[in-house]
Amino acid sequence: MLSAGPWPQGEGEMAARIRSLGWADTPLGPIETWPQSLRTTVDLILAMPGPATILWGPKHVQIYNDAYIAIAKERHPALLGRPVVEGWPDVYKSVIAPILESASAGRATRLTGFPVPLAGLDSRLEERVFDTDWSPIRDESGAVAGALQTLVEVSDRLEVQAALRESEARHRLLIESWTQAVWETDADGVVVADSPSWRAYTGQTLDEWLGYGWLDAIHPDDRAYAERQWREAVAARALVNAEFRLRAPDGEWRWTNVRAAPVLDAEGRVEKWAGMNIDIDDRKRTEAALRENEERYRTLFESMDEGYLLSEVILDENDKAIDIRFLEANPAAVRLAGRDFTGQRMREIDPRYEEYWYEAYGRVALTGEPIRAEHYAEPHGRWFDFRLSKVGPPESKRVASVHQDVTERKSAEQALRESEKRYRSLFATMDEGYALCELVRDDQGRAVDYRYLEVNRAFETLTGLASSQVNGRLRSEAIPVPDERRLEASARVIASGEPTRLEYFNEGLGRWYEVGLFPREGDQFAALFADITERKRAEIALRESEERLRDVLNSMAEGFALLGPDFTILDVNTETVRLDGRRRDELVGRSHWDAFPGTEHSPVGALFKRVVRERVPEALEHQYAWPNGRALWLDLRVYPTPGGIAIFWRDITDRKRADEALRASEQRYRALFESMDEAYAVVEVLKGQDGTWADFRFLEVNPAFIEHTSMPYPVGKTATELLGTPNPRWAQLYGQALDTGKPLRVEEREPTLGRTFDLNIFSLDRQQNRVAVLFTNITERREWEERLQVLVAELQHRTRNLLGVVRSIADRTLAGSSSLDEFQERFRDRIGALSRVNGLLSRLEESTRISFDELLQAELAGHGVMDGDGHGQVTLEGPTGIRLRSATVQTFALGLHELATNAVKHGALSLPEGRLLVRWGLVDGKDGDRRLQVEWQESGVPVPPPARGQHYRRGSGRELIERSLPYQLGAETSYELTPEGVRCTIILPLSTTHREAEHA
Repeated sequence: MLSAGPWPQGEGEMAARIRSLGWADTPLGPIETWPQSLRTTVDLILAMPGPATILWGPKHVQIYNDAYIAIAKERHPALLGRPVVEGWPDVYKSVIAPILESASAGRATRLTGFPVPLAGLDSRLEERVFDTDWSPIRDESGAVAGALQTLVEVSDRLEVQAALRESEARHRLLIESWTQAVWETDADGVVVADSPSWRAYTGQTLDEWLGYGWLDAIHPDDRAYAERQWREAVAARALVNAEFRLRAPDGEWRWTNVRAAPVLDAEGRVEKWAGMNIDIDDRKRTEAALRENEERYRTLFESMDEGYLLSEVILDENDKAIDIRFLEANPAAVRLAGRDFTGQRMREIDPRYEEYWYEAYGRVALTGEPIRAEHYAEPHGRWFDFRLSKVGPPESKRVASVHQDVTERKSAEQALRESEKRYRSLFATMDEGYALCELVRDDQGRAVDYRYLEVNRAFETLTGLASSQVNGRLRSEAIPVPDERRLEASARVIASGEPTRLEYFNEGLGRWYEVGLFPREGDQFAALFADITERKRAEIALRESEERLRDVLNSMAEGFALLGPDFTILDVNTETVRLDGRRRDELVGRSHWDAFPGTEHSPVGALFKRVVRERVPEALEHQYAWPNGRALWLDLRVYPTPGGIAIFWRDITDRKRADEALRASEQRYRALFESMDEAYAVVEVLKGQDGTWADFRFLEVNPAFIEHTSMPYPVGKTATELLGTPNPRWAQLYGQALDTGKPLRVEEREPTLGRTFDLNIFSLDRQQNRVAVLFTNITERREWEERLQVLVAELQHRTRNLLGVVRSIADRTLAGSSSLDEFQERFRDRIGALSRVNGLLSRLEESTRISFDELLQAELAGHGVMDGDGHGQVTLEGPTGIRLRSATVQTFALGLHELATNAVKHGALSLPEGRLLVRWGLVDGKDGDRRLQVEWQESGVPVPPPARGQHYRRGSGRELIERSLPYQLGAETSYELTPEGVRCTIILPLSTTHREAEHA
């Protein structure tokens, strides 16, 4: 959807340029045809506060935001809408093209402190340094269509850091010259070591200094403050910078500035505290005098010649200053302006006042920050030195101005600057120290000393001697250490009239100097010298560093070689000699291409040439075969150096072989993983807010897992997300395997899936809470085992019942027979009926259907209650021909058998006065299907209630009806033992329709 109104929206410069640019002539085409993904990314970068740019399409057309203008500099606005290769030709091949290739592959790139040589306005290259991030941009189809770059130029920051390091070096030299005491404490801020400089500065003894005794040397009014500052700094591990008064050895109090900082060990713990004291007594006394001077200045200010104005700044709705109303002016202000304009507005007074004045007054009124500046006022034709400051509370818009006419001074200053510029070029600003000296001779005309006549500021900085300490004094008085070499050289310069230069070490100052001596008139000579102590130390350090570097390189387990720009081998280390097999002198001085044949036109040679050309480090794994036939895999890392390249390399042949073996192992593992029949998963176990194992996320599953669990896309999802409910039991099992680190095997049922699994759990990564789980679906096996247990129990029970029924039939037949022959005939008939009902229980073929009334009558006949013995006791009510499903007959018949057996043995059919009513029919089920409902009601046999506090015993027949029929047949059952007898209802699903059940 395109947004209403011009797009992109916003008031920034780049938003306006994007709207106004004629895109139809660019590779992107008219702006109305841009894809939504590009439009969204453009809106994104225009809202970014930092520099950002888009490179879109096959030609990488560039679009950027307002902050990027500072990066583009003089290339703006020509960059907009152009392919990046045209806008940045100087860095495209070396920098941008490789990154765009990475982005096209869907990878992000980060570069920090990355130097890039760019052409400036004068076409000269200047190195600019950036921190930058590159990210791929995808279009609506998901394909990479461009790249997004966000960056920050850090060139100025690096220059500031370099300047800071140089400043810190100068600062250390300065500290040594103006610190009065240095000291250390332990990590808790307690003094445990002596500080001779402190004791000399304060007059304390060692015992008075140690511990917290140093507080006694502090002025009583400052003691609590100093102790609080120190204890708070130690607690916070913060720097200390405090000022207070210390007692001097002569009993006087002197102001000192104490500075201290924690010294940290390699682990970041405070090892000790280092501190120093700087005597600031002179500064403090100066500040006090300055305050007195300021009071005198205030009196003078009231009668000063400077102009004073009190004004009110008028702002518009955007807080922009649009006018200034003058409220008050002193006489000097009226005189300088030529008239009194209090109560008037600046735009009324003269419209020629520049916007500069309104901006300056508005900035002070809004920010409260004062301004001191000099500016030319066009209406007056004069220069004014003015100071603006806010007056009143923060909401006030009043500004006070103190100003004076400095037109004459500006003219004089211009002339003075020209003069001072020439002077500074000769004397004041030069880095070298300068001293004008005069030889001092004895009565025989021999040079015995020399006197300083004049020195410059660089001399004071280099030597630490103020001009007041040396001007007019002999060299032996200023620095009382013999300097015969310089004295002799000065005498030779004056005698020969030829300048000379020498280096010498001044023992009195402990510094190295390079001195140039130049003859002047008479016995005068000029000494121009520079402090070369750091250079000397650097030379010594360099020699030591080179020796240490040589030791490090020779002790490295990696090969090292240094190549010149023409690829001549300049140096190699011991490991290179060992790996190569040749002596060092056989390699150094030779061309790399000659020493290692075949490498010039190989990937190695291309890599070396590219690093020399592009000055960018690169790495390569390469197999090289030596002329002697030995072949090794090498890990090469190549870095540009000022004079060529440095190469580090190591033998990775064993690692390559291991990698190949690992890949083969991974392939075997993957083949097993994909083809195994058992379900396998790698999961991450998750903890809840209370720290217990609460859930788990699937990280990897095999095809068998998806097949067994019916979860099509489980990877990356938690159990709660997949199942819709937490599974804390399994999460705790996985957590148990992690906690113990031992394999765990358990059998668990997942209620949501309705399946039972045998779990083998193994701890994989205890750091990342990962376990491997082997699932075996044993649901069907467990169901068959449970069904088998039920059937075996029922078989045993039925066998016992069958024997009981036979015994009951025999007893009843014998009781109703008048002779043995009659008993034999009637008993044989009843045994035959019992056999027929058991035969019905064996009809399991699906093609054989038994009706309910047939099954019921066979069961009752088998118990001998459908003939003369039971006539009148049993009443049957229900339709005939309701067919039962063959698969349900046996279990259902067992239930009827249990009811009939119990009725014959204990219930309504056990006594002549007992009665049995069996009523059946078809009813509608919950799902709209037709079901068979059977009601079994016994009466006439009183059932004694159970003993107090007990219940009727649940027999195996009742267990069969209440548990097996619902479990195996999906039946609904109720079984109640009342004082009148048994009440049982069974509602059984049928596989046939109502019509079939009634008419089949």
